[in-house]
Amino acid sequence: MHYNENVKKRFIILILAVLLYLIGPGFIRNGSAFIGDYEVNKETNEISFKAETASSMGFIRCAKTHIEEDTCYVDFYYAFGGLNGKIMAKNEFTINPEDTDYIAVYSSSNGYVIKLEKDTSGNWIRKK
Repeated sequence: MHYNENVKKRFIILILAVLLYLIGPGFIRNGSAFIGDYEVNKETNEISFKAETASSMGFIRCAKTHIEEDTCYVDFYYAFGGLNGKIMAKNEFTINPEDTDYIAVYSSSNGYVIKLEKDTSGNWIRKK
């Protein structure tokens, strides 16, 4: 009987480890993601863009935004399915930066980095 209990415990631990491996990365910010091609809808002020990653591993699941003062901050999150998982992965997103002048993307090495900004005419341009 004691042997069966150890097997059950090990099996449960194995299942939990596999689930953690498959699901866990989906809750981690992707610090190598960036905004690729983008376009602005002048009527709604929404920006649609393709998100890409600088590394060869890691697909993006979602883009979450929060606004502070004049900046819209964007956090990208890994897809589910392990280190290079594609579960729920997508690369096209639309955000509404409302009345902000800057869009900053989270970078694991530099924190938030401004990637888009409004010029003097109110058009969104890529930060140089």
